[in-house]
Amino acid sequence: MDDDVIAPPHFPLLPDFTQPTFAAFGYTARWVSVFDHWLSEAEACASPLIFHDLAMERGAGEAYLEGEARLLAFYRALLAGGALERRVEEVAAHNSFGAELAGAVVLSLREREMMDLYIPHLCLRVFGGYDRTDLLLFEDEASIPAVQGLADRCGVFLLA
Repeated sequence: MDDDVIAPPHFPLLPDFTQPTFAAFGYTARWVSVFDHWLSEAEACASPLIFHDLAMERGAGEAYLEGEARLLAFYRALLAGGALERRVEEVAAHNSFGAELAGAVVLSLREREMMDLYIPHLCLRVFGGYDRTDLLLFEDEASIPAVQGLADRCGVFLLA
């Protein structure tokens, strides 16, 4: 980021993505995934659904897109109240889950450009991740049950 651009306090640069760092910043971490458990290395290597390009190469595109649709439904519900998005040199405000924000989420789900979003009404920061699993950092644990409910309705899973 340029020195002239000041990010909101919800976007501190994290030195790493470990539990001690999350705790130091006051975050409680969960992960949202299309998978109902943490995949072992063997499971991940065997799965044709682990990322978009692999699924398309192995003829599993339809199954991949079904999981992507569940994640998109989750993000559509989660981001309905708006979000802030950290970009390379700016922070963009989105008032709803419109085409621009939806495009950013799809790019992240397909591991092209990882999202970094802050959802003010839930005090929640979201980082795009790999292998169909994204990081959710809660500033307030009271928001976890509401997000769990959204995940349940959309057919995705919160992992601890």
